[in-house]
Amino acid sequence: MIGMSILNSTMLRVGTDKDAAGIEAVLTTAFGRREEAALVANLRAAGACAYTLVAVVGEEIVGCCIFSPVTIEPVHMVWRGLGLGPIGVLPAYQKRGVGGKLIRASLPVLADKGYHTVVLLGHPSYYPRFGFVPGHELGLATTYDVPAEVFMAQNLRVGVPAVVGTVHYHPVFAGV
Repeated sequence: MIGMSILNSTMLRVGTDKDAAGIEAVLTTAFGRREEAALVANLRAAGACAYTLVAVVGEEIVGCCIFSPVTIEPVHMVWRGLGLGPIGVLPAYQKRGVGGKLIRASLPVLADKGYHTVVLLGHPSYYPRFGFVPGHELGLATTYDVPAEVFMAQNLRVGVPAVVGTVHYHPVFAGV
């Protein structure tokens, strides 16, 4: 099966500044526009790419997922949260498990790094397979005017009290 051979030959690694051109190419091609690539460039310039994972086949970056810090208000405890996105995969590698592999590999790493929650704006039939639920089920809201099922969250730390409030993405997102 071609899809399996591509998935099995895909190597994941932490993205670095040297990957900027490859990440830009993936996002521009995957979304068919430059906005997501520009967003990541602006996040990087602001020092707000908290974690980047790239999928590589041979020497080519074929997918990436970017996590940036989010805040919640009101918060009365130490809380570390990230927003997932953008995530992109080159069209030739889409629907072959590359995006899922990126997400599944990232979440335990982020939990080990001490992050409590990951939030995202995304397709409500795709992200639940990775443990995401509508944010309102965890007591979270977003400042974006989107359907409730599009704003999703996942608590990464078992036994840590849930934080309730409104999630704010990094200010760079205001330009999107």
